[in-house]
Amino acid sequence: MGATPPARGSTPTPRPNLRQYCHIENLEEFVHLTLSAPDEVRRSSRDAKVLLFYRTRREGRWVVAVARRLNGDGFLITAYQTDAIKEGETLWRK
Repeated sequence: MGATPPARGSTPTPRPNLRQYCHIENLEEFVHLTLSAPDEVRRSSRDAKVLLFYRTRREGRWVVAVARRLNGDGFLITAYQTDAIKEGETLWRK
């Protein structure tokens, strides 16, 4: 998928404030890395417009960044740690 796409024009997409998510606030840079260089990208089985970006944090643990495009802009919906990759169509694998 590549790096987080810029917003309309040449202004880069602002970085989301992950500090509001206490379970992942110390992983802000890892979430950005997950979006820009994922191990796997899947399409959500519940919403075809939602993509799940996975990156291995350690054996059996991943950080997931859930993102969507709306009106040409990409944005982060949420990010979390998980011990299982969700169902959904695999779009890309490292």
